[in-house]
Amino acid sequence: EDKVIILTGHAGDGKSTVALDVFKHLHGYAPNQPLQHKLKEREVMRAGNREISIVKDMSELSAEDRLKWLDDAFGKPGSWLIISNTGPLLNSLSDFVKNHGIADVAWVENEVLKKLDTPYKEADLTTHTLRLGDTTKPLVILNMTRLNNVDSGAKVLEKILLHPGWSECQGCDVEDSCPLRKNRQALQQRDVVDRVRWVYQRLTAYEQRLTLRHIVAHLAYSVTGGL
Repeated sequence: EDKVIILTGHAGDGKSTVALDVFKHLHGYAPNQPLQHKLKEREVMRAGNREISIVKDMSELSAEDRLKWLDDAFGKPGSWLIISNTGPLLNSLSDFVKNHGIADVAWVENEVLKKLDTPYKEADLTTHTLRLGDTTKPLVILNMTRLNNVDSGAKVLEKILLHPGWSECQGCDVEDSCPLRKNRQALQQRDVVDRVRWVYQRLTAYEQRLTLRHIVAHLAYSVTGGL
């Protein structure tokens, strides 16, 4: 079934990374394989007999261009994955239904806000799906701010500490006195990763949610000390 999927969230939540992963998957690239070019404003590809479009960041487009992409997304065959910040998403969808007269604008805004507040449960898209009109494709809205980044952050720390690049420290002139290497050794001690996880869990419980970009910055600084 053709559908329009909109991925939204705060800057740093990883929306663009998900779009890149989907792009690589559809082209059969390995997840860690670098691309030969940056993602275009809109990438069009085929999966079987279906055309699939990826718009890497609708927030960077003008209001006129955002409406054009929505017209194409809902009016032409194929499925779309659209990345957007929350403000432009609300404004563009409101303008779209107003222009086409397919639904009450206030109702659409209210329903979109409900979807934005819906926690994601793996593989269940029912509660995230909305129809803007009887003839339009299903619209799926996934808000990445509703994801818990705590476990992902702890995994990032493990990946930093186990990265194969650390093997280059062996035989280095400052191997025994290097602060980066000492920080890594300290962080590898038992239970440190669990303690880091609990720090972020506590912050989240007090509604101080951090994006994955924030967490990676914290962890990188904890290893490098700003060097």
